[in-house]
Amino acid sequence: MVQTPPPLLSSDPSPFPQFNMTDTEDHYLDSFLSQKLPELGLDAETYAPYVTGNDGDDDDDLNELIELLRASSESHGDDDDAWKEFRDEISRRRKDYLLGEDARKVGFDYRFWSLLTLHVSVFDTLCFSDF
Repeated sequence: MVQTPPPLLSSDPSPFPQFNMTDTEDHYLDSFLSQKLPELGLDAETYAPYVTGNDGDDDDDLNELIELLRASSESHGDDDDAWKEFRDEISRRRKDYLLGEDARKVGFDYRFWSLLTLHVSVFDTLCFSDF
C-alpha cells in the first residue's frame, strides 16, 4: 500500500499557526459565572459566553445584557437585588482584572526598558571607552 505524503501547502493561507486564546486560558469571569448563573436560574454553558463576550467598558451594554439574562431567568426574573448584585460584581471583577492587566503591562515595560538601558550602557562602555 502506497501512502500519500501530506500536502506541502496548507489550505490555510497564513504562515502562522492559528491560536485561540480560549483554548488555553480561562476568562477572568468563568469561575464566577459557572457558580452564579445557575443560582440565578440560568444555564452557565449557554449564557456565560454572552457575558464573557461583552468585555466593553460601556455600562449601557452591560445593562442591556443583564436585562436579557434577567428575562431568560426561570427563577429570579423579579429579584431586583439579585440582579443589581450580579451586575455590580461583574463591574467590580472587570475593574480588578483591568487594573491587574495595567500593572502587568507597566511591569513588563519597566523590565524591558531596564534591560535595554543596561545593554546600551554595556555597548557604550565596550565601544567608546579607553581600556
